[in-house]
Amino acid sequence: TYLTDLKSAVLFEFEALYNKHQNQDIYAFALVLDNLLLAQYTIVSTQNSLLNEAENKYQYLAEEHKWNVDKWQYRADTHQGVALFARKMRAYFQHTSLNSTNVSSKNRFNSNALNFYMDCMAAVQEEILKRYPVAASHITFLVHLSSDSNIALSSLARLNPPHSNLFEAIANLKSTV
Repeated sequence: TYLTDLKSAVLFEFEALYNKHQNQDIYAFALVLDNLLLAQYTIVSTQNSLLNEAENKYQYLAEEHKWNVDKWQYRADTHQGVALFARKMRAYFQHTSLNSTNVSSKNRFNSNALNFYMDCMAAVQEEILKRYPVAASHITFLVHLSSDSNIALSSLARLNPPHSNLFEAIANLKSTV
């Protein structure tokens, strides 16, 4: 049931972002996690948000930040989607032993949580490709944690078919690791 709830929340947020930015050539969609591995929000970046020489450098995304999710500007702005799901998960964690300090339990939880988010994003991607007029090679999907670029790298490889945006994203992230 948690997977279904998160999938619905992420799809709800994608739809809002897509409706707002579809004419700006969306090239990437990310589910952003916090350091406790709780989903925080979704975000997109667009080709039109990238800086060209005639534009205000403070208003647009510099080319070198194209794959830096922390610099992207188009964040889902809902309190009903992923944020609501995160509040439910926090409440669940407070009533279970999932917040234990046992290292092996934490590692197992982290691994399970990451698989959960990857499974969710794979299901979301499949649904988005059915519902919207976008090709799998046009929007790159990822799961992002600011403190660990390896999560984004593994999600890129797991969620996306081979295409130029994918290769560019992987090369860029590997250069920052």
